[in-house]
Parts: sequence; C-alpha cells; structure tokens
Amino acid sequence: MTLLQIRELFREASGRYDLYDAGTAGSAFSDIFLIQQGSRYLDERYPQPENFRWYKLEANTGDFRLVVPDLILAKEVWAMESGGNRFQLTYKPLGFLKSQYAKDSSSLDTGAPKYWSNDLIMLAPDQIDLGAADFSYDADELLFDPTLEKRGILWMPPLDATYMISILGEFYSESLTLANDINPWSVKFPMALVHAALLALERFYRNFEGVRDQAANIADLLTGPEYSTVERETVGLANSQMQG
Repeated sequence: MTLLQIRELFREASGRYDLYDAGTAGSAFSDIFLIQQGSRYLDERYPQPENFRWYKLEANTGDFRLVVPDLILAKEVWAMESGGNRFQLTYKPLGFLKSQYAKDSSSLDTGAPKYWSNDLIMLAPDQIDLGAADFSYDADELLFDPTLEKRGILWMPPLDATYMISILGEFYSESLTLANDINPWSVKFPMALVHAALLALERFYRNFEGVRDQAANIADLLTGPEYSTVERETVGLANSQMQG
C-alpha cells in the first residue's frame, strides 16, 4: 500500500479526521508524523529481512571513516581493492583503535584496512554545530552531524589506496512522506503499520492500556512472518558470515 492508502486506513481506524487534514496541510503533528513514528517503532522492535541492507561507497586514499544515513547498527564491514580482492575487517571497540593507532590520523601510516568500530561519536549538545574545520587535531572519532540523523563507522589504518567499502547493517525503512511512497511495512504488513501509528497516538493520549492493546495487536500480526528472527540468523541474513 502507498502512504495515501495507509493514511486512509489510519483515518478510519482512529476516527481522527483532523489529523488527516493536518497531514494534507503539512502540519508537524499529523497522521503522517504518527505513521513515520510507527514505521520506526516496527524497524526497531520487529526488524525484517528488508531492514538488513548493504551500503557501499568508494573510499579514497587516507580515508578512515564513513557516515551513513538511516543506519541503526553496522554488522559487518568489507573492503575490496580495485584489483578485485575482497576481505572482511575485524570489529574492535573504539578504545582498541585509539590505543593501537595512538597518533592523529594525519600522522599515521596508511595501509589496507584491518579493524573497524561502530563508535563514531557526536559532540556534546553545546558543541553540536561545530565541524571538522573547528578542530586541528584529535577529532578522528567524532561524528559531525547537526541533523542528528546519521551514524558512522571508523576503520584503521587509513587507506593506502582506493577501496570499495561495504557495510552490512540494519537500516531504518524508507521514510513515508509523499502520497505514493512505500516501504517494506506498507507493502508487506500494512495493518501492522496502521496499528503502530495508532500506538504512537495512544502514547500522546497517555493511554497506557491503549498502548498495550496496540502492541498486542502488532505482535499478533507479526507472529510467524515469512522470516522470523531465528530463521534470519539461521540462513545468515542477520549476519552473513561471508568467507573472504
């Protein structure tokens, strides 16, 4: 179903015609906002195979980090040389990378990437508008994102050549904004998306019984979907475990 069709279902289920009108008028608090919140709720609580995706980008000599929109969590990182040799990087916590590569990135020897970390970290709220140009050193692990919408990864050592960096991760579904927009929830489980939007509405009402009822409806609808979490792990969709 498209966003417009989901909106019509939500309107009938909630009886909140005013929220439908608000969405049409472009208001901040509207049925569209609640549907978007419902989609995020489902992504986080009931990830489906479609949430596990690749993000690929050609990185250049000296690069050592990558900022990715809509990323919930990176699971694996791979690199491929221009000659076609592909290999998997080993995950390490940020503290390991900082201790093993103690110099500033500009002073480090380049090489084939070996290790990666999820831990690109944003600045404190009163510094969130600062950028890379505001730091002359010791900023390698910083995530500069005043929109607060992105996550990133860090790898070491900095690249000695051009590599295709591939991230296998869990991503948020496509945002539903325009009338004909779709995402995996609106296509495969439209009623679950409607109930998730209703759950978001019940939270605004502070109706905790209503929240529990909608959560139960969602769980019932998503019991035994085509790929359960256990099955995804069994067939390798949650963690590909590819052999380099």
